[in-house]
Amino acid sequence: MGAEEAFEKVFASLVTVQTVLFCIGISILVMVIRRIVEKLFPNAKNVKLWEEVLVPLGPYGTGALFAIFTKDLVTSPPMNSWALRLFYGLACGAASDLVYAKFKRWIGLMTTPVPPAPAPAPEEPPAPPPDNKP
Repeated sequence: MGAEEAFEKVFASLVTVQTVLFCIGISILVMVIRRIVEKLFPNAKNVKLWEEVLVPLGPYGTGALFAIFTKDLVTSPPMNSWALRLFYGLACGAASDLVYAKFKRWIGLMTTPVPPAPAPAPEEPPAPPPDNKP
């Protein structure tokens, strides 16, 4: 078995419907936690620690904690070690963060009005022909 075949086998065993659903669950859970915190503490949006540290790290932490404390994760192959579950949770958190960021950017592009094209500059009239009189 070559390296490519081994990689494909591992990739196929990790990227399953369960993994995709786990990533979607992480995104939804992070969104709900963020909404709750920002409703309970309206000034949280102005706090640098919240906006620059906790919000960006939310999917990673949520995925890692959820994977560590959920012993019955449906994965193939089964992950019996907490370290494997931690890595799996971090990877799923990273994937959900990446997909959420791309989706949010795409929605922003779809809802942003396109400015009208600038009008073409008027053409200058042609210069008169040179006078060839002696």
